[in-house]
Amino acid sequence: MSQSAIMNGLVPEKYIEYVLTRLKNEGIREEVLDELLPYSRALPEYLYKK
Repeated sequence: MSQSAIMNGLVPEKYIEYVLTRLKNEGIREEVLDELLPYSRALPEYLYKK
C-alpha cells in the first residue's frame, strides 16, 4: 500500500492513518473504499507531499 501512496504523491504514514480511521468510523462499504484508493480525487490535500 505504501508504494502506491508514494507513486501517487501521498505521505504514506498520513495516508495509512487516514484510511484506517475512515474504515473504523464508516465501515467497509464500497463507496468508502472507492474514496480511499491512493489515486482517488476525494482524498484531502494534507495527505499529499508538499
